Amino acid sequence: LEEGSITKGEIVRVDDDNVLVDVNFKSEGQIPASEFRDAAGNMTVSVGDRVDVYVVRKNEMEGTITLSFEKAKRMQVFDQLEDVQENNRVIKGHIVRRIKGGYTVDIGGVEAFLPGSPVPDMDALVNQEFEFRVLKINRRRSNVIVSRRVLLEEERDSKRQDLLRTLEEGQIVHGKAKNITEYGVFVDLGGLD
Repeated sequence: LEEGSITKGEIVRVDDDNVLVDVNFKSEGQIPASEFRDAAGNMTVSVGDRVDVYVVRKNEMEGTITLSFEKAKRMQVFDQLEDVQENNRVIKGHIVRRIKGGYTVDIGGVEAFLPGSPVPDMDALVNQEFEFRVLKINRRRSNVIVSRRVLLEEERDSKRQDLLRTLEEGQIVHGKAKNITEYGVFVDLGGLD
């Protein structure tokens, strides 16, 4: 049991204020019950459950150990985010609120920053779930930056390539007028103007 590591523990007692977790140390670790409650305030664990906990501090002399369930969850989410970033995959997140320069996104309990470009209704994205690409992670500062734009651009490029493969001269296609100028009209054909 090293400080700063995650270990498995068994819940041996649950009360209103604390949860006791046995991690095979001299004494059980005590964790505030609030770390195990859901948004509605209900307890999410019971005696006998096995959970991952983070070893905050241990004192060999006194035989005491300080554990955290939330820190273990956060570390696991950061591991997952790093894996997503390294393998250039996407992850789902929930836009929680609008802030200066963008949005706060909840990804498994970790708050990430989504830069936002000015659009007419920035509040329209709040309380919605999207897929994101992870751009930057700083564990020490608990700083995560995500992007939707990268995925939208990839999708647009894919549609454009598909459209270019099927377009032929003389073909009649449907489009949407995007811009009217004195020299003509720009028509969106679904990924290509």
